[in-house]
Amino acid sequence: MLVYTKVVCISRFSDASTDFRMETSSMRASMKLDVRDKKVLVLGVGHTGSSVCKALVKLRSRVHATDSRPTTEIAQAVQELSSLGIQVQTGGHPIEALNNVDLVVISPGVSYDTPIVVEAKKRGIEVLSEVDVAYRLNVSRLISITGTNGKSTTSTLVGEMLQFPVANAEADSIMGPALITLVSEYAHPTIIVELKSFQLARVNYFRSEVGLLLNIAEDHIDKHGTFEKYAEIKRRIFRDQEAGDIAILNFDDDVVMVSTKSIKSTPVFFSAKTEVPYGVWIEGRTIVSNIHSRNMPFEVARWEDIAVPRCLYEENIIAAITVALVEGVSIEKIGDVLTHFGGLPDRLEFIGEIEGINYYNDSKSKNPASTIKAIQCLKAPVVLIAGGETKNIDFSPLLPYIRLLRGLVLVGHGSSTKILIELAKVAHQPQFCVVDTMASAVRAARNFASKDDVVLLSPASDYDNLFRNFRERGEQFRDCVQGLITETIPKRGQAGQL
Repeated sequence: MLVYTKVVCISRFSDASTDFRMETSSMRASMKLDVRDKKVLVLGVGHTGSSVCKALVKLRSRVHATDSRPTTEIAQAVQELSSLGIQVQTGGHPIEALNNVDLVVISPGVSYDTPIVVEAKKRGIEVLSEVDVAYRLNVSRLISITGTNGKSTTSTLVGEMLQFPVANAEADSIMGPALITLVSEYAHPTIIVELKSFQLARVNYFRSEVGLLLNIAEDHIDKHGTFEKYAEIKRRIFRDQEAGDIAILNFDDDVVMVSTKSIKSTPVFFSAKTEVPYGVWIEGRTIVSNIHSRNMPFEVARWEDIAVPRCLYEENIIAAITVALVEGVSIEKIGDVLTHFGGLPDRLEFIGEIEGINYYNDSKSKNPASTIKAIQCLKAPVVLIAGGETKNIDFSPLLPYIRLLRGLVLVGHGSSTKILIELAKVAHQPQFCVVDTMASAVRAARNFASKDDVVLLSPASDYDNLFRNFRERGEQFRDCVQGLITETIPKRGQAGQL
C-alpha cells in the first residue's frame, strides 16, 4: 500500500541549472545557421515547404521554390507565396533552379533520390530538412514528443499544462504550426514539438532538453523498409541528448525500453501497469509519482476527476503528466487541464445516438494497434467501418477482434481493404461488405447494427484516393451520421442495393 504525500514541484531548470543552460546555448550557437541574404531553394510547397518559405522570407533570405505538381493543384500556395515575393516554379524540380543557391531545404514529400537533390550534393550545396533548419535557427528550449500513436493528444495536453505552443508539421492534421514557424518568431522560451518518423529519419542533429517516446507499434513500413528500422528511427529522439537532458520512456513498451541501452540523458518513466523507479504510474484509480520525491510517492490525480475515458487516454495522460512534473508544473494546474480536456476530433469522437445506435469517429486510426485499442474501449457490440492503404504492416492482430464484431464494412478498394476481406473470411464474419463511398458505408453499418450497438469508424489504415486526408475521412463520416438524423440518408430497409 502506497502512502501518498503532498509535495511542491520544483522545476529542474532552477537557478542551479544555469551552467546547463549556458552549455546548451553555446552548443546551439556553434551550429547557428546564417540565412540572411542567402539564396535558398525550397523543394515542395505543401504545408511544411510553404512554412519554410514564409519563415525564411521573414528572416531576410532570398527564397524561391519548386514543386512537382501543376499550378492548378497548388494554386492557393502559389498565390500566397507569390504575394511575399517568392517565385514558385511548378511542374518539376529543374536542375537549373540550383544556380547560385546557397542552401536547399527539402520537403517531406521529396525524395533524396530526386535528381535535383543528388545534383545539389554533388555541387557541395547543403541540403537540409525543415527540422534541421529550424533547429539551427532556434534559441528556445525544446520538448520533443514522438511515438506511433497518441502524439497529437499528448502534445496538446503538454501544451495546455505548460502553456507553451506546439509545433506539428503533419499536413493532414495541422494541429499547430511547423517548428520553423514558431522558431522564426523568436517569442517562445519553450516550444513543444511533435515529431513524426519521416522527420526523425531526415534529421542530421536534433537535441531537445526533454524527449518523450510514447510507444512503438508497426507502422510506415512502406517508407522505412522494416519494423526494426522504423523503431530505430523513433529512438533517434534521444540520440543527440546529453547527460543534462531528460528522456521520458514508456516502461510498459519493450521496444521503447531498448532505448535505455544507449541513451546518455537521464531516464524518467511512465507506466499504466506497475510502479517505476522514477516517474509516474497508476495505482488503482489514482495516478501517482515520485518525481521530486523519490522515496515518498505522491498523488497527482484521480481517474474520476478526468474528463476523457481511461481506456483510450491513460497512456497519453500519464505521459503528459510526466513531462509536466519534470518541468515543474503544479499539481493544481495539471488537475485543471485534465478536468477540462475533452479529447481531440477524430479520436474515438462521439458523434451521436440514432435509434439506439451510438456512432463514433476514430478516423485518426491509421494502424491496427490504434483500431484494436478503440474496439477494446467500447463496451458494446461493434460494427466496424475500416479500409484504406496498408503501409505494408501486419493486419493479423485484428483477426480475433473481427471474429467478435457485429459487422464489418470496408470502404474503397485499397490494399488494406483486400487484406481485411481475407481476414473476414478466415474469421467467418457473417456480416461484412465492401462499398465505394462513406455514405454507403454508414448505411450498411446502420443496417448491420442492432439497438445498443456501436458503429465505429476506425480504419486501421492510411487514407486512399477516396479522401485527401484522415480529417476529410472523419468529416464525411460525421456528415453522413448527421444525415441520418435529418433523414437525408434513407432509413433502415430503404437503402437499396449497396
